[in-house]
Amino acid sequence: MTPLWSQNRSSETESKTGLEDHRPAGLPPSQDALGVTPERKTVYDQFVKSRIKEEYKEKKTKLLQARERFKVLLEESKITSRSTFREFCLRYRGDHRFHAFNRKKEQEVLFNHYITSLKRRDKENRERLSRMR
Repeated sequence: MTPLWSQNRSSETESKTGLEDHRPAGLPPSQDALGVTPERKTVYDQFVKSRIKEEYKEKKTKLLQARERFKVLLEESKITSRSTFREFCLRYRGDHRFHAFNRKKEQEVLFNHYITSLKRRDKENRERLSRMR
């Protein structure tokens, strides 16, 4: 009786190096484009590096878009220079633009910058009004 592992292999597919076992199913040895292991490794490494770069760029653009949408939400919101971040969170927590940008600390920083610009604009308007009188 022959062992089970040898029954599944035919003498044609057995090789001396065992590289044929790593080929996709149904690909004859003559059509194997990258037959040597070091060549396969370099091609694979290049693919992985390029894929990592693509994913990084996609993630970065997605984050930038979310940040821009959050800024638009700030501009469209009805907040004053005396509003707080907590009030803003409670009022706009249902908005998808608020949740698209999940970095709370960065949300608060952007909010504070926006409030600072509102305060600066209010101060300039008050100064203009006082000069007109």
